[in-house]
Amino acid sequence: MWENGGLKMSAASSAKRGKGQQKHYWTTTEDTILVESLLELHSDPTWRADTSFKNSYLGKIEAMMEAKLLGCGLKASPHIESRIKTLKEKYFALTELLALSGMKRK
Repeated sequence: MWENGGLKMSAASSAKRGKGQQKHYWTTTEDTILVESLLELHSDPTWRADTSFKNSYLGKIEAMMEAKLLGCGLKASPHIESRIKTLKEKYFALTELLALSGMKRK
């Protein structure tokens, strides 16, 4: 649902887990916004440092996602930091599979 120029998120994307902890289940929309935000930062030279981002980039990503997904409530740590780590692992696993001789890209 769109509200005030951004997408309003519902509380349905998280569930109670363990000792009162919240476990967040990422939606496709959230993943898309996260990747778009990372690409925006990558294209801005003030946020790049050698082969990575500057230290405070997670806070900037948090603010960018909150502006685009109103009420998402995703925090830099642990939510965004953990999701970036997960996406990296999946990306590198897929690139290894694609590098095998039997695998072909379409």
